[in-house]
Amino acid sequence: MSDYERTFEARGHLYNEGTRLCPRARETERRLLIELLDCHPGQLVGDLPAGGGYLGTGLREVVGDAGGVVCLDPSPVFAAGIAPGLLRAIAAPEALALTDASLDHVASLAALHHLDDKQPYVEEMFRVLRPRGRFAVAEARVDSPTARFLNGAVDRMTETGHAGRFVAEGELAARLAEAGFVEVSERYHEFTWDFPDHATMVRYCYLLFGLVKARPDEVARVLESELGVIEDARGSHLRWSLVYAVGTKVEAGHGSGRRRIV
Repeated sequence: MSDYERTFEARGHLYNEGTRLCPRARETERRLLIELLDCHPGQLVGDLPAGGGYLGTGLREVVGDAGGVVCLDPSPVFAAGIAPGLLRAIAAPEALALTDASLDHVASLAALHHLDDKQPYVEEMFRVLRPRGRFAVAEARVDSPTARFLNGAVDRMTETGHAGRFVAEGELAARLAEAGFVEVSERYHEFTWDFPDHATMVRYCYLLFGLVKARPDEVARVLESELGVIEDARGSHLRWSLVYAVGTKVEAGHGSGRRRIV
């Protein structure tokens, strides 16, 4: 069983409960990734690995009833959160039961840090994409507050611990280019998770990360000290950041491996 499977067999149900509590809290994070795909109604897209299907639900809003969203995840407990109407299956992300060139686009949100060897996964995404299909991925940067929080507070406060293998600057772009993707770009984004009030923010993070070793006041303190919280008339906003990268698959012999890092 992989690190990903062990983690989310243990706390995937809590993660899904957190998403249900405030389903639009991470809307900016999800939107930034979906925009990189430039997908359209009627297309077949993948959320791999899908976890509880949070990204897949957003993709469904874009491709509509005429399209489809394939959600694959190795953890049955985590995948139980995938919404009806999405195509759900249990599968390891680096060895998908999908035929070659079967998806128009593929996306991955904050999952790669659970993989010891990321390159086989990136190459598998290349395999299942159709020509001109895009692969978009978002992950925590190794030196960011997000990474320090996950391998710090989350590691201390969960039953499973957390030892994420985060990405260095330029790493995602390099991995996509190595797998054969072209028109590759990478950019670091800072944004917020948004909540109607402070109590909802604390409860959401307790559930999403499985912080079962901490009291609510301890969760509140660590969110402020390690990430930063903005309070205003619209509610509570938790600072967050990820690296976003995208590449396009082309026919063999076409295009170039040029990269752009912003």
